[in-house]
Amino acid sequence: MKFLAFVILFISFQSYAVDSNSIQLGPIEPSIAMDFVLPVQFDGSEDNRLTVRSIELMFNAELATHLKGHFNFALHDEHGTMESDVHEAYLETTQLHSQLKLKFGKFLLGVGRLNTLHQHDWLFTTTPKVQQDFFAAEGVTDTGVQAIYTLP
Repeated sequence: MKFLAFVILFISFQSYAVDSNSIQLGPIEPSIAMDFVLPVQFDGSEDNRLTVRSIELMFNAELATHLKGHFNFALHDEHGTMESDVHEAYLETTQLHSQLKLKFGKFLLGVGRLNTLHQHDWLFTTTPKVQQDFFAAEGVTDTGVQAIYTLP
C-alpha cells in the first residue's frame, strides 16, 4: 500500500491584543495545520479515499518582555472518530539569562529526534517503529518545568 500525504501548514494571520494599563502584549499569532492522507491501492479497494489525519489550531503570543506563550489544540482521527486534545500549553522565557531558558506547562518532551516535532511536521507519512514503540504515535507530552542551560 502506498500513501500520499497532503499537508496544509501554517495558514496564519496576526491580530493584536488590546493594551491595558501599561501592559503591552505582542501580536497574537494563530495558525492552523491540517494533515490529509490518501491511501492508494491499485486493486479498486474502497479504502482509496482522502481522510483527515489531524487538525491543529495553535496560538503564539509574546506575553511580556521576556515571556512567550504557546497553546496547541488538536483533533485526531482515532480509528474513525475525531478525538480532541490539548497538545501543548506552556510559557517560555526568552532572555531570562543569556544562557538559561525556562519552559513550564504541558509540552512535548525533548527526548529523541522526533518527539519535539508534531506529526504534521514530519517528512514522512507513517510513524517510525522506534517512535511508536517508545514514544507513542504522537510523542510524549508531560506537564512540568524544563530548564535549558547552554554552556559558554
